[in-house]
Amino acid sequence: MLKLFHIYNSISTARKSALWYAFMTVLQKGIQIITIPIFTRILSEELFGLTTVYQSWFSLMSIVMVLDVDKYTGVGTIKSNNSSALASSLQGLMTVVLTPFALVFLIKHNFVSQVFGLPAVLVMLMPFHVLLSQTMAMWSVQQRYQYRYRRLVALSVVYSILMPVLAIAAILMYRSHNGGTIRIVAEILMSALFYGVLYIHVFHKGPFYDKATWKAALWFSIPMIFHSLSSNILNSADRIMIDNLAGRKEAAYYSVAYGGARVISIAANSIMMAFVPALHIRMRKRDFSWIHEQASHLFTGFAFLPVAVSIFAPELIRIMAPAEYDSAVWVVPSVAASVYFQFLYGFFSNVVFYFEKTLFASVATVIAATLNITLNLLAIPRYGYLAAGYTTLICYIVFAVAHYLFMQVICRTKLDSAVIYDRKRIIMLSVAVVTVCLGVTLLYPYPVHRYLLAGVGMLICFVKRHSVKSYFINLFGLGK
Repeated sequence: MLKLFHIYNSISTARKSALWYAFMTVLQKGIQIITIPIFTRILSEELFGLTTVYQSWFSLMSIVMVLDVDKYTGVGTIKSNNSSALASSLQGLMTVVLTPFALVFLIKHNFVSQVFGLPAVLVMLMPFHVLLSQTMAMWSVQQRYQYRYRRLVALSVVYSILMPVLAIAAILMYRSHNGGTIRIVAEILMSALFYGVLYIHVFHKGPFYDKATWKAALWFSIPMIFHSLSSNILNSADRIMIDNLAGRKEAAYYSVAYGGARVISIAANSIMMAFVPALHIRMRKRDFSWIHEQASHLFTGFAFLPVAVSIFAPELIRIMAPAEYDSAVWVVPSVAASVYFQFLYGFFSNVVFYFEKTLFASVATVIAATLNITLNLLAIPRYGYLAAGYTTLICYIVFAVAHYLFMQVICRTKLDSAVIYDRKRIIMLSVAVVTVCLGVTLLYPYPVHRYLLAGVGMLICFVKRHSVKSYFINLFGLGK
């Protein structure tokens, strides 16, 4: 233990910051997943479906209502000599841009309510919720770029713990047929308590309006809206479409399966947070052999996770929800496999982003999102909500392939056709992940066979434990 403290104290502030942000991300996502079994048991399928549909619309409106302005925070922080003035002026811009949406949602709440399929009270509160959440998102990015992790981690941890506690308490206290609405309103009130104070604090530190900041933010953010919206559609639109094409109960079933399968995205996000800074450093040094080797290890190691989730999908669904949700087990393998391709996308896209070729990313994302909507419109009415899992997998494969092809263009034009990643390994692992994840569904009626298959995987991990351990220690900057 003392050795770990010594190692921790010896690393740079940037490394400490990365570690704490990884911890914060894991904790936040972990709490979201841990509380799913509670909410599925204290809310009916329809009410749980309502919360998932609201979250999907909320994530889309978080981009549209502020024109994705918060995305400029990182670049602006690097360029600005006055971070307080930058934050206040960006927050002022977000407030101005959001105001017309707030008025429409307030005045025409009945119309918007019908379009979104949400209660009028949630429609009226949504712009307020978006503004507060985007204020926190903007402030979080600024803190990360300045390596000020203590306040951010403390605030995020306390909020992440108290929010579900308040929501659960409110649902149990009132025990009405409006439990889904009560949960969302409780979350909005918690946002107002925490982020409302932050919103006021930011304006006390700087001006509401700065012409140069507003102009730069809009020039940067508006072209990225299509990319951000398309990425969000890939993650959220299927639940909205299931709600409209199959039913709210089905949206709830899919959401539970989706949340369970994507538990491995916590590991994916943590790995990428640690790997991307190292990737950019090695890109600058043109050390492609290091990138090639380390990425290959990660491709192989991560492939076990979607397979593991698929093997234990029946047990996972039983833990996360009551028996009414059992049919959702058939969605888990396809969604788990899709996470693998989203993981691969991160490696490809960050090479493209290194050269600031954001148009490439936007084109690839729009293609995948358009395909997702088209396939869902065709498949969900015919095959039900289970089809959405397979359309998600197909679209993430296209998503990853498109970004890989654009990365290859960058390699040819900027890097003299350098080979950054092992294409053969990627293809073999991708085929293996899809085949095993989907194939293991044949063993769902035979738990003993599934456990034997899992035992083989655990044995392989045990044999390779030392190499896996040493690699991740070095990856997170705790090695020599």
